[in-house]
Amino acid sequence: SDLSYDVVDSYFYAYATDGTAEEIAVIKLKDASDVPSMMQAMHSHIESRQGTFQEYAPDQVALTEKAVVTRQGTYVALIISAKCGLVQKAFEAGFSSAEQ
Repeated sequence: SDLSYDVVDSYFYAYATDGTAEEIAVIKLKDASDVPSMMQAMHSHIESRQGTFQEYAPDQVALTEKAVVTRQGTYVALIISAKCGLVQKAFEAGFSSAEQ
């Protein structure tokens, strides 16, 4: 993203190595006030990926169109997957478990 790495505490990023659209990123920000900017940056990333896949793998565009950007506290997650809902639930459940 174009957002400064100075606002990031830590992150995890994984993507499909076979050229398909699947990817996941979880970013922990230093300050909750940066969450809206990070979420916008993730939406911009999705738009960029859609353009890329329209050019070289149009069959993958549908996955990017169903992408999820969600947050929990200072964590922002980007999910591009055929199972976005399941991944989102697992992300959210991780925070529910931590609160118990």
